Amino acid sequence: MNKILLDHTSFLVVDNNLHMRRLVRSLLHGFGSRQVYEAEDGAVGLESIESYEPDVIITDLIMPILDGFELIRVIRNSSNQKISGTPIIILTSHTEKQRVIQARDTGANSFLAKPISAKALYDRIYYIIKNQQKPLKNEEINLKEEEKEENYDP
Repeated sequence: MNKILLDHTSFLVVDNNLHMRRLVRSLLHGFGSRQVYEAEDGAVGLESIESYEPDVIITDLIMPILDGFELIRVIRNSSNQKISGTPIIILTSHTEKQRVIQARDTGANSFLAKPISAKALYDRIYYIIKNQQKPLKNEEINLKEEEKEENYDP
C-alpha cells in the first residue's frame, strides 16, 4: 500500500447515520488524521465547511434537509475558491449507475459504495491527494453520455 501523511489533513464526514460517521472517523484516525469533523446532514455540513474549510469532504447522498447532490452543488458554486475546489468523496449505499453519473456531473471527485473497507477509503483519499484531482465543471464536460461513462474512474 502506498503511504501518504494525513496528520495535517482535515476531513468533514457528512452522513445522517451516526454509526457511519463514527466508523469513518475511526478509519481516518487510523490513517493518521487528527482533524475529523462530523455533520449529521447537508445543511449542518455546509455550515461546517464554512467554519472549518476541510481539506477533504466525505458525504452520503441521501440525507434530510440538504441531500448530498445539493450539498455538492452549493460547494462547487461557492465564490470561495478554497471551498469550491475541496475534493469530495461520495460514500453511499445508493450505487445505481444513474446516481454515479449524477454524482460525477454534480462535481464529486470519487464515489465509494457502502459498506466500506479501510483499504477502499484510503485508496480514494490517496488518489485524490496524490493527483490533486479537481472536480469537473459541467461546462467543461463536452462528451456524449457514452463517453462520460467510459472515462469515469471512481
